[in-house]
Amino acid sequence: MNRLKQKANEIYNTLQTKIFLFFAIIAIIISAVQYKSIIVVMIQFMLYYFIVEEIQCKIYGGCTLSSWITTLIPILGIVIFILDYFHIFKNLKNKIKKLYSKFEEISPEGKMNIIINNKKIPL
Repeated sequence: MNRLKQKANEIYNTLQTKIFLFFAIIAIIISAVQYKSIIVVMIQFMLYYFIVEEIQCKIYGGCTLSSWITTLIPILGIVIFILDYFHIFKNLKNKIKKLYSKFEEISPEGKMNIIINNKKIPL
């Protein structure tokens, strides 16, 4: 038990890990609500734990810049996940789907044509 307490103190003593864990907890809570799966939550928990360990290793190994990069990229992913949960990207998703459907209409036979307003335009 003493070893576990010592490990927890090591993990929570840097600014980078505190920031990362704040966003990770929010993401885990949203995953639990959205997916209702203990497996998804456990996988996220394990991944976030390994990332925290990597941050700690880089900080105490003198890799502060690398630690910030390792911290900010997953936080960016978590923020995107959170914003997607609140449907912030709904318009962007719809635009991408429309763009994708336009590319689906391109005929692969002979000349490549794109269809705009029911008119075939060769590429």
